[in-house]
Amino acid sequence: MARGLKREDVIFCGVYTPDVAYWDEINKVYAQFFGDHKPARAIVPTNALHFGCLVEIEAIRVEK
Repeated sequence: MARGLKREDVIFCGVYTPDVAYWDEINKVYAQFFGDHKPARAIVPTNALHFGCLVEIEAIRVEK
């Protein structure tokens, strides 16, 4: 992560996808990335994302 940030600094993720059918795969990658750290999250079904992307994740972190 950039500038010495840690995954543990993330407190919330908004996960946007045009099709919730991708949720299982998104969930696997999310769990692999965060491991035991479990920030709050919300999955938001959307219309098509830019450039044909299948997922967009917005992360909010706190500085400790």
